[in-house]
Amino acid sequence: MDIDYIHKNYGIQMSETKTIDNYQCFYSNGLLYIVVPVHEQEQDEIVERYYMSKYLHKRGEKYIPRYVKRKDGYYISKWREQYFLLVKLTSWRNEPYRNTAKKLAYFHMRGSEFPQVNQLSRYGEWNTYWETRLEQLENFWRSLVYQKPENEFEKMFIESFPYYAGLTENAIQFYVDTLQDVQPSIQDVGTITHIRFRPETWSNHFVWKNPFEWVFDHPSRDLAEWSRHLYLEKPQTYTYQLQLYFQNYQSVYNLSPYFLRLLFSRLLFPLHYFECMEEYMVNRTNERSHFLKNKLKYFLENSEGYEYFLTTFFEKLQIPTRTYQIPPIEWLRK
Repeated sequence: MDIDYIHKNYGIQMSETKTIDNYQCFYSNGLLYIVVPVHEQEQDEIVERYYMSKYLHKRGEKYIPRYVKRKDGYYISKWREQYFLLVKLTSWRNEPYRNTAKKLAYFHMRGSEFPQVNQLSRYGEWNTYWETRLEQLENFWRSLVYQKPENEFEKMFIESFPYYAGLTENAIQFYVDTLQDVQPSIQDVGTITHIRFRPETWSNHFVWKNPFEWVFDHPSRDLAEWSRHLYLEKPQTYTYQLQLYFQNYQSVYNLSPYFLRLLFSRLLFPLHYFECMEEYMVNRTNERSHFLKNKLKYFLENSEGYEYFLTTFFEKLQIPTRTYQIPPIEWLRK
C-alpha cells in the first residue's frame, strides 16, 4: 500500500508494515491498521459487517476492529484498480487463547441479540446452499463422464462423486427433518458465527476477531466446522481434545437436541470434499492441482475413517442419542 495515498486520503502516517492472515497491515501511533480488499458485489455485506462489529464492540467483545473513514467521509477506497477498506485495531492479543471453547460460547451469547441481517444470513438455509452446490458439482461430474478425464484428479473425482452425492443427500434430509420435527430451545437463535471456525482460529500468536469471516447463523455451525477440521487434522488423536472442547463450551452455552441435530447434519455434509472440488474448478494451475490431488486422495483414503468419526461422534462426547432425539443413520451403522 502506498504511503502517500494513505496519508492523502486518511491523514494517517504509516510506519512499520507487516502481513497478518494474508492482509497487508501497518502501524501508526500505536494502532494497527488492516487493509481489507473488497469486491463491488460485497458492498451490501460490508454495511452489515460494520454493524456487527459495532454491536459486538459495544457488548464488550475484545479485539474487534473499527472501520476507518477517509477524509471525504467515505469508507471504501480504490487503489490500483482494487477496492479496499481500512480497519483499525486498538488492542489485540499476542498469544493464543487458552480456552477458545468458552470464548466462542460467550461470543455466540453476545451475538445472539444482534438483529436479523439479509446479505449475511445463513440461518435456516443450509439445505438450499447444499442443494445448489450439489447441482453445480453434479454438472461438472457429468461433463467429465462424457469426455476423457485429463488427469488423475479428475479420475478420482469421477469415481468418488456418487458416494459423496449420497452423503450430501443424507445431510440434506437429516437437516430438513430436524427443522420439521424438533422444537428449538430458547437459545436456538441466530447469532454471529464464522464462515469457517477452525482449531487454529483464535489459537495463533496474533488474535483478533475478523468481521470479514462472519455470517449470521446458528451457533452449531462453528462447533461443527471446528470438529470437522480437528478430525481431518488429527484423525488418530482427536478424541480427548473434542471431549474437552465440548465440555468447556457446554459449561456456558446449552446444547439442545435441536442444536446437536443441526451440528450433526452439518458434519454429514462433506464440505471438505466440496471445497476441494470447487477450488479445482476455478484454479487448475499445475502447482495447485498437485496440492488438490493429494488433498482429495487423503479424503478418499480416509472416507471410512470419517464414517467412523460420524458413527461414534455422540458416543465419544457421552451424549445419549435417544435422550436428545437424535436418530441413527442406518447405513453408517453397517
